[in-house]
Amino acid sequence: MTTRLARYCDRVLEAGWLAAAILTPLFFNVYSSRVFEPDKLTLLRSIALVMAAAWLVQALEEAQGPLLGAAQGLGLPDLRQALASAPLLPLVLLYVAAYLLATCLSVAPRASIWGSYQRLQGAYTLMAYIVIFFVTWQRLRTRAQLERLLNVIVLTSLPVAFYGVLQHYGMDPLPWAGDVQDRVTGNLGNAIFMAAYLMLAFFVTLERTVARFRRLLAEGGSTLGEAALGAGYLFILALQVAAIYFTKSRGPWLGLLAGCYFFMLVTLVGLRRSAERGPLRPGEAVRAAVFALLSPLVGAIPAYVGLILARRGRRWLWLSWCLQAVLALAFLVAFNLPRSPLAALRQVPGVGRLGQVFETEGGTGRVRVLIWQGAVELLASNPLRAVVGYGPESMFVAFNPVYPPELGHLESRQATPDRSHNETFDALITTGIIGFLTYLALFVGIFLYGLRWLGFLPEAGRPGHARRLFLGLALGGAGLGVLVPLALDHSLRFAGVGLPVGLIVGVAVYVAIAAFANPAPRAEPWPFGERELLLAGLLSLIVAHFVEIHFGIAIAATRLYFWLALALLVSLGSRRLCLEPTSAVSTPAPRPATEPGGRRRRKGGREIRQSLPAERPRPALLGAAAAGVLGALVLGTLLFDLVTNVAGEPNPVGVIWRSLTTLQLPNGPEVHSPGILAMAFLTWVLGALWVVAEGENLGARPAHGWWPRALGVYGALSLGGALLFALIHTSQLRPRSDIGLIIYLYYAFALSALLLLAAFLPGPRPADAGWLRGRRAILYPLLAGAVGLMVWSNATVVRADIYYKQAWDGYHRTGSEALAAGTIDRPTALRYYDAALYYYDQALAWAPEEDYYLLFKGKALLERSEITDDPQARLRDLQAAEAALRQARALNPLDTDHTANLARLYRSWAAVSGDAATRQAKLEEAARYYEQATRLSPHNAALFNEWGQTLLDLGRPDQALARYQQSLALDDRFAQTYLLLAEYYLRAQDTEQAGRYAAQAAEVDPASMQVHSSLGYLYSQMGRIDDAIQEYLRVLSVYPKDFVTQKNLAILYSQAGQVEQALAAANAARALAPESERAGLDQFIAQLQARQGKP
Repeated sequence: MTTRLARYCDRVLEAGWLAAAILTPLFFNVYSSRVFEPDKLTLLRSIALVMAAAWLVQALEEAQGPLLGAAQGLGLPDLRQALASAPLLPLVLLYVAAYLLATCLSVAPRASIWGSYQRLQGAYTLMAYIVIFFVTWQRLRTRAQLERLLNVIVLTSLPVAFYGVLQHYGMDPLPWAGDVQDRVTGNLGNAIFMAAYLMLAFFVTLERTVARFRRLLAEGGSTLGEAALGAGYLFILALQVAAIYFTKSRGPWLGLLAGCYFFMLVTLVGLRRSAERGPLRPGEAVRAAVFALLSPLVGAIPAYVGLILARRGRRWLWLSWCLQAVLALAFLVAFNLPRSPLAALRQVPGVGRLGQVFETEGGTGRVRVLIWQGAVELLASNPLRAVVGYGPESMFVAFNPVYPPELGHLESRQATPDRSHNETFDALITTGIIGFLTYLALFVGIFLYGLRWLGFLPEAGRPGHARRLFLGLALGGAGLGVLVPLALDHSLRFAGVGLPVGLIVGVAVYVAIAAFANPAPRAEPWPFGERELLLAGLLSLIVAHFVEIHFGIAIAATRLYFWLALALLVSLGSRRLCLEPTSAVSTPAPRPATEPGGRRRRKGGREIRQSLPAERPRPALLGAAAAGVLGALVLGTLLFDLVTNVAGEPNPVGVIWRSLTTLQLPNGPEVHSPGILAMAFLTWVLGALWVVAEGENLGARPAHGWWPRALGVYGALSLGGALLFALIHTSQLRPRSDIGLIIYLYYAFALSALLLLAAFLPGPRPADAGWLRGRRAILYPLLAGAVGLMVWSNATVVRADIYYKQAWDGYHRTGSEALAAGTIDRPTALRYYDAALYYYDQALAWAPEEDYYLLFKGKALLERSEITDDPQARLRDLQAAEAALRQARALNPLDTDHTANLARLYRSWAAVSGDAATRQAKLEEAARYYEQATRLSPHNAALFNEWGQTLLDLGRPDQALARYQQSLALDDRFAQTYLLLAEYYLRAQDTEQAGRYAAQAAEVDPASMQVHSSLGYLYSQMGRIDDAIQEYLRVLSVYPKDFVTQKNLAILYSQAGQVEQALAAANAARALAPESERAGLDQFIAQLQARQGKP
């Protein structure tokens, strides 16, 4: 007999996948530097660890014999049967094996195992996804569990979408650095990520909406709660579409269109197969064509829905949909042609971005093409690595040798791509051909078995050519997607897009062909009920995800939802999870009665077995309590996300109310704004509707008047739990509190809610069962301790990043910018650097192997050494910076930044050294590290320029010129190179060459004020005073408060004899000057006044 602990662990597993589905998209952390992805993933990893521990404890409790019997609890003896009944599982295992192989052979093993600093994907994170996938596949066994998971996904998307809409209308209380109004980012931190997540939630919401209204229509006497929940689904669906539109992201739009097309096509073809047999009649084809042309005039989707509800056109509606897809594709192509008559539509906000889908010569489209071009070059450069891959999360170092110099003109030169914005190229680079083939096989298998479970392909072993036709179309389309761009472009750079597009087109063509097929006569209509509708929704979600990740980046939320959708697809398809059979869409009818033996029958006598016994009906209050804990988790997370205490207010209640109801206008006062409060309230209300609707659907109706008590329980737990956490949270936001501890408080809240949720989830609770089984329980404290340590280590990763943010944003960047602007003096700047270094040390104390923190610590030490007047302190700072940068390089030797920063350190050290021998030795060290850096990044023009400057300082002008010429050969549009060449020839007293290169610098980058400032200096050195004045005036037209430019202009006016202008510029510079410069300027102004003949 199973124990109570085993039953509780079973509910912990469900609580785990529910918590993961909520927190991964919803949670973010404004107190850390990375804010979004890594913070989400450390939380997801922790949830997966708790689930894995519960899975193991349950296996030990359910084992009938010694510890070896735990394999039975995990289901390992049934593995062969499971693999046979769920054929996608071997493909999943092959994908994981290829990923782990690439991890073992990685060029950056630490990043491949633990994840990179910016993304935190990697083997650890993959195993978290896989644990959640297998647990969900194995333990999600009842309809009630399925309903809870789907409803949680829908309800979680509500505050995310609502927050995006608030951002669009300027009602976001958080002061983000970027513009989140033009392209909303929501809880995901990036417009593309936001749209990609909502796109997946959209298909779950779409299935829930259709299923809910189908049930209402089929059963007739619906309750008020069910009708209200159906209206709530429609509202959330509309909100999701609005938020996706406001992101203005092309990749997710394409994924959404592909998924919608597939969902409608599968549904309409399903209706076709459930209707009257026989080939399509000519008159029906004509009606299909007319409907395809006219239905957009009244709204295509409402027109389809109207005909379906009227039971008209089921034999030909699928053909109309296919014709409209062809027309839409033709419109999309015409919209993107260079001289398209539709070009004016590209100026329409939002829609216009669809006219840039094929953009390859500018903007983000050009960035993607350059990265894909570099990816092809990288794969071709090393055949062995092309086979096994460079390792997960390794692209940021592997890509350096093939970095296209043109990319530096479109993005920051300091940024190296860590993703190719295309899953095919990402798979090839990180896991090689081996990993790519397993990835491709997994998706082909998903489409093949998904269509088989929907009835579009015959079962294995049955005669027919359908399977060969499907594989021929799918793989043939993928092959054409590679060959056609190759023939047109003579390059494989578009193969990463062509392959998935060709594959999806091949699958869609097969589904359309299936509509023409005339299956053998059946005793009953072809079924298309709730199971088939859910399968169609899940398969459409995966299609949309597959399309989107080939134009963007798979993130924590979308990867998690993919694995959850795949688990549900496999469970439903293999009938491990069986829904109660309901009437098909084509023939609405009441739910059939249960027959003896736990079986149900479809109309016409078709028998469906139920995989597991039904749950005993539980009181409505138990479900309400579970919903209340889920509500507390959602609302508490929203409060963590959005409640801040910038003003340092000591009253926690005041902090909460102010965060929820006020908005700080840009350069304006605070105003009342109830947007966030309305978002939280609406989320709570939809949760209450769920409680009422689900309570009314219980197998045994609750007593009269049950719902006030249920709503009371729901409200007490959801509001009480969220507010209690918010009070604790805000108490940690008081001034002088250790902000790094805040993440532990949130983890304690989230995981406690998970464990409490497991106590309330409905499920069998045998009263006569014992708590534990045997002596093996002694292992449980050890297991709990191990999991606790791993969860603590996950939270500590975030804690370290919180300290790093305090160091960089709070002191380092603030101090350096203020010093450069002249608003603080050197002693004050030194205090800023002292505080920054304290927090860098705190970050490194909790994450000692994070090379990113060491890099910035070294940078801070170097900058502090440049402003200190104490020679001994300067030497200590330089030596400490050297140690930090060397340690960073040892941790990540392939990262060019670490080698280049060491070169810059030694060059700066040489500049401040008073000893000639030390100066020479440090310059030699700098030159050596520049040589190594350019070997790591041979296309980095900026590094060759810095190397050339170092060689000039070493007195090797010929070698310096060679480096400048190499830089020019790499990138002839880099203005810095022309300026350095002008300076080089000026030193050589070749003013003609210097002037020619100076003019070329202005021609290459006329908008750069840095270029014009450098030209002003060069012209002044060449004696071209008037030209120098004009360049500095151009700089002042953009930066009128630039002290250095005003000072230089005053000197030039003085040299030109324009005393009045010189005096005006000197006075302007005096008003902007830092304290240390004012005495010298006062003396200069006095000299000018004397020249003017004034006292």
